[in-house]
Amino acid sequence: MALNWDITKIENAENLCWIENDDPNRTEDEKFKLNPVTESLIHLSMLTGIPKITKNNYKEIALRLVELEILGLAMVSTEGVEGRTEFETLRKYRNPSEEEVRLHIGMTTNVTPREPKKWNSYVRRLLREQAEKFLTTQDAVPSE
Repeated sequence: MALNWDITKIENAENLCWIENDDPNRTEDEKFKLNPVTESLIHLSMLTGIPKITKNNYKEIALRLVELEILGLAMVSTEGVEGRTEFETLRKYRNPSEEEVRLHIGMTTNVTPREPKKWNSYVRRLLREQAEKFLTTQDAVPSE
């Protein structure tokens, strides 16, 4: 199934969701591109399993995004961002903040909803996969 999305119901979508495309190789009709935060929210909806951002669920989405980030699944590049803290400098990617999610209230996608029980199972499986990768990587490093 292809991922479909709609941002037309987001307040101030024209200014929030689109940025000037500064790619020198862009075509004439590619003057704007999706804001990286908007684009990540669209794609991360496949992982969070929440197809619509609302006043009632944006905090749950933000919480799920933090859980994914802790597991190493983040999409928004932090490189080139001024005013980063020392910790943020260590992170190459992050997920949208609670405030960024709130600003996208009205966005919808066609993802299959993932209820809390299924979400918890999904996160547990991701944690297990990350732990197995970690062990495999550690085994590959020669001991001193």
